[in-house]
Amino acid sequence: MPGAVSPEPSSARTPKVTNAAYRLTIDAAFGANDYIGSVSTVFIQVKNRARGNVTTPMIVWSIMMAVVIFMVEASHGSHHDALWVGFGATALFGIYLGLRRRVAAAFVAPFVSWMVAWVPLWIAAMVRDGFLKGLFVGFFWITIGWVLIGGLEFATLFIVGSFMRMLRGSSGTRDGDVVVYGPGGDKR
Repeated sequence: MPGAVSPEPSSARTPKVTNAAYRLTIDAAFGANDYIGSVSTVFIQVKNRARGNVTTPMIVWSIMMAVVIFMVEASHGSHHDALWVGFGATALFGIYLGLRRRVAAAFVAPFVSWMVAWVPLWIAAMVRDGFLKGLFVGFFWITIGWVLIGGLEFATLFIVGSFMRMLRGSSGTRDGDVVVYGPGGDKR
């Protein structure tokens, strides 16, 4: 198949390719019926710089944020303590992302938080405002209001995570993130 990419395990010819190696075969043809054959094989190694999985901490953070948002929306009085708990949990999760070099997860985290929190947020709106009005207020919060909530979560996670990653610094010398082995096994 022209331009097909298929997984290829590391072989004796290229023993250094361990993380991710793909065989890219380029087929050459001059016309519809003139097939020459495979031209060359290229091995690409992508080095993974991120460390650790952030799924479990992200889900724990999302549950904490759902509880915080429920407390803020369901209560009639002052809710500054709940807001500070939410900000603190978000800052701690941002620190964790920065230390693990997984700041890009800050793009996904507000969506995960929304998936966990939209039902409790809607219920909290119905508890606070009554069933009928709560349906409309809850619908507003899970659609329009979530852009604000998710934006604040993203900004906090990204800023704190980037700051922690900057403070942590590099893990050592960098050769390059992508290594390409061309035909004959020579490194390019």
